[in-house]
Amino acid sequence: MTMGLLNKLFGKAELQKPESIKERVTKHEENWVTYLSTVDDDLVGSFISDVGFATIAPDASRSNLVIFSLDLNEKTENGLPSRDERASLDSIETAIIDDLSRRHAAVNPGHLYCENKLDVFFYAGSLNGIGETIALRMTDFENYKYALSFKDDPEWETYFELLYPSPIQMQSIGNRQVIENMVSHGDSLQAERAVDHWICFKSVEDRDHFIRSIDHMGFDILSQDYEEDHDEPFSLNISRTDHVDPDSVDQYVLELWQIAQDCNGRYDGWGALIVREDGSSLSH
Repeated sequence: MTMGLLNKLFGKAELQKPESIKERVTKHEENWVTYLSTVDDDLVGSFISDVGFATIAPDASRSNLVIFSLDLNEKTENGLPSRDERASLDSIETAIIDDLSRRHAAVNPGHLYCENKLDVFFYAGSLNGIGETIALRMTDFENYKYALSFKDDPEWETYFELLYPSPIQMQSIGNRQVIENMVSHGDSLQAERAVDHWICFKSVEDRDHFIRSIDHMGFDILSQDYEEDHDEPFSLNISRTDHVDPDSVDQYVLELWQIAQDCNGRYDGWGALIVREDGSSLSH
């Protein structure tokens, strides 16, 4: 996604978790997502967040926020890690996560790269010994400078307000997942094709408002249905020929997402045929 679109809309690899203290660590279904956003209005941030924690947070037994901050040795203009340094940073992060999980039953809901710094976030019960545990581990990485900060955060505000993606960011993450699935089935993303969209509404008036709002955008209306047993019974299926590369998809999907919000509706997803390089297609 282009940074201009990020700034306009947002304003702002999964790590393996040790299993040696299963009975002490709050269990949930992990759901790791990666995304770019802006931090403090103008700084680029790269997030990895476990959105699965939203189903169980806040955890009353882990009300203390611990932030492990590591200065990057190789500074870059955009403040994100260089490819050459990434392996070293991953090794440090994995070691710290393993130590705090095994020794202190701390949980890690995510991390942030920003301003040439890596911040790794933890929620823990007692803070006793955490500083000592990290200091001992960092003797293995003496060429790196680090700092620790602590905050009483019983409502997990930092998780929900910083690490957890906004609804429109979640839509962008979903877009990327769909595109990755298309690529895995042999789609080169080069060919334009019909892209279908589904939107749901609680009232026919809201659906009509949405249709009027997109009248100038060139979409064909494929169906308007009513499903009595649904909370949002008035559905709409529209289609338009478009590119399906990530930037293009975010451009038109996020615009439709916002228009649906403005019309009290809910954007319910998109789909398109998978077009392989040999010209064959596969429904998705």
